Amino acid sequence: MIPGAHRHGSATTSAPSAQCRTDFTRGSIGNQRRCRRALHAFLVRLFIIQHDCGHGSYFKAGWTNNLLGRVIGVFTLTPYAFWRHDHAVHHAASGNLSRRGIGDITILTVAEYLSRSMWGRLFYRLYRHPLTLFVIGPAYQFLLVHRVPRGSPAKNRAAWASVIGTNAALAAIIAAAAMVLGWRPLVIGYLPISMLAGSIGIWLFYV
Repeated sequence: MIPGAHRHGSATTSAPSAQCRTDFTRGSIGNQRRCRRALHAFLVRLFIIQHDCGHGSYFKAGWTNNLLGRVIGVFTLTPYAFWRHDHAVHHAASGNLSRRGIGDITILTVAEYLSRSMWGRLFYRLYRHPLTLFVIGPAYQFLLVHRVPRGSPAKNRAAWASVIGTNAALAAIIAAAAMVLGWRPLVIGYLPISMLAGSIGIWLFYV
């Protein structure tokens, strides 16, 4: 990794925020479109940083990685500890067909596909369709899966705390933003932007 690359990356991610806030709420349609494109890239870049924090590679100290990852997770709609666990399982089980299903996109072998019924094959083909993976999938993942903790709270305390804490912080930020900017920028602005950024993120994992 190039020395200073993370510092440079952090500086570039902070650049669009102030200007986009003005352009998006009061600017022309052209400015709003440019702002949306910048924010798409901004959210994807934030998720990349969060990903590096999850691997413990953004800072030398583990606590700073986790702190930044948790903060970024609020803006990427991703509970950090919850996602970090699933992502670690994904890396540990990558290529192991007997450990599929956590942090990955379902893939059937040819034999598994042929053993399914006609409806089972159709369901799998619909699931693997780009419309499902890159349009429906991000909304399902970020608006539903990441909002609901899994398993027993006694056995999965970190995941439950991550999901509930992220949801609470997200609710507070949305409420404050709605009071300052109104609901319109959130509904027609941030939500579509975050979903498109989610589509790009899922595509990056897919390829």
